[in-house]
Amino acid sequence: MLWIYQYALYYAGQDVETANKLLVDVYRVEGSYDDKFWELLFGKVDKEFCNEINLMLIDRGEELITTYTDPKTNDEIGLLHCVGTFAAYYSKGTEFNNSLYIGDIGGWLGDFVTLMADYTAFGRATGLSTKEYVELYCGSKTNLTNNTYPYDDYVADTDGYNLAKLSNDFGYNFISAFAEYFMLSTMSYNRYNLFFEWRQNNEQAVMRSLIEQTVDTSLTSPIMAGAIIGLYELQLVSYGTVGVWLTDFSKEERAGLVDGYINIQNQFIQSNEK
Repeated sequence: MLWIYQYALYYAGQDVETANKLLVDVYRVEGSYDDKFWELLFGKVDKEFCNEINLMLIDRGEELITTYTDPKTNDEIGLLHCVGTFAAYYSKGTEFNNSLYIGDIGGWLGDFVTLMADYTAFGRATGLSTKEYVELYCGSKTNLTNNTYPYDDYVADTDGYNLAKLSNDFGYNFISAFAEYFMLSTMSYNRYNLFFEWRQNNEQAVMRSLIEQTVDTSLTSPIMAGAIIGLYELQLVSYGTVGVWLTDFSKEERAGLVDGYINIQNQFIQSNEK
C-alpha cells in the first residue's frame, strides 16, 4: 500500500489531499464502491490512475492488499470496506454533527439500512422482533445467512471513520493515519470509544437520535431521507423484494430497531473497557 501512495503523490504533483483520494480510488474500484450510487455521493474515481496501478501490480507480481489484521484481536478485517468508509468521511467531513449527513451513508448508516432491508426480506418471517434481529445479526461474528452487517463490517466502519478523523482534523495522510492508528499507538484498541467520542460526542442521547433519524426519515433532512430510502429500496430489489416501503415498519418495530442497535453499540464500547 505504501508504494501505491508514493506513486499517487508523484502522480498528484506532491499534493497530499489528491494523493489520498487517488489511493482511495484504487480501493473503491476494487471494492465496487465506484458505481453510479457512489459517484453521486462521493464523486468519480480516477480510472486512468487505477488502470496504471493495476498494470504496476501485474509487473510487480503482486495483488492488492485487501485485508488487515486487528492488533487487538488478530481478526482479519476487510480493507476494502474500511477504505470505502474512509472515502465517504474523508470527502464529506468528520466534524461532530448531531444529525445524519451524507458521510454516514458510506459507513455505519449504510450498513444499518441494509440490515433493515435484511429484516424485511428475511428476518420478519423468522418470527424475531426487530430488536431481537438486530441484537443477533448486527456485528455478529457468527456466519449468519443473509447478514449484510457482520462483525467484519462493523469494525471496518468504525476504523474507516476514525482514520478519516485523523486525516481531516489532525493532518495525517492515509498512510500515516493507518500507521498511527494501528502500529504507533493503541488507538485501534480503543476504536469504539473513539467513534463514540468523535461521531457522537460521548452522548447517549446523540447515539439514540441518529438511529431514530434512520428509522423515521421524517426526522432527518430531505437529502438524507432520500439517500436512506433509496439504499433501502435498492437492497430489497437486489433480493427480488418489491412493493415494500421503509414506512411499513410499525412504531413498535422502529423502536426495536433503535433499542437493538443502541444495545449492540454499547456492548462494543464496553468491550473496549475490558
